[in-house]
Amino acid sequence: MNTSTTLPEQQIPGNQAQKEITDISSMLLPIEGHILLLPGVAVAEIVSFVSPEPDDTEMPVWFLGSVYWRNQRVPLVSFEAMVEGRNPFISSHCRIAILNNTGLHHQLSFFALLLQATPKLLRLTSEALVVNNEKIIEEGEILHVMVDGEEAIIPDISFMERKIIEYWQLG
Repeated sequence: MNTSTTLPEQQIPGNQAQKEITDISSMLLPIEGHILLLPGVAVAEIVSFVSPEPDDTEMPVWFLGSVYWRNQRVPLVSFEAMVEGRNPFISSHCRIAILNNTGLHHQLSFFALLLQATPKLLRLTSEALVVNNEKIIEEGEILHVMVDGEEAIIPDISFMERKIIEYWQLG
């Protein structure tokens, strides 16, 4: 008995077996003074801004407190404060991106990132992405790029996770 669930190559519509992946579902996340570029799979959900609950301890400027998302306590951070050390701008127009973890610690399934506006979805092609070698890469950044004429930063998600893990003393 044949239990194979794959179709012979000639039966695949448009012969997709030999097509290369030419684009990636991505998001442009507006933060204060910058735009972050992440693959769509890194973002679990975008939610409206809610005021975070502060911790009882003295918090670093980049840690804004915790928000509750799907019955879970999720740490809310500011990327620009984490990298540049400045106080983030918070208003009712802000949004929150719930990000999937990278697996650094089992107690940190998700974390939240403060956004200044609603993100933009895009299908990123290799032709639309140009590396900007003139920008200095700071700690927490992987790469500076130009996407369809807009400057963007590819952030180091694991850097943000390590900072949260260290602050929450999850190690």
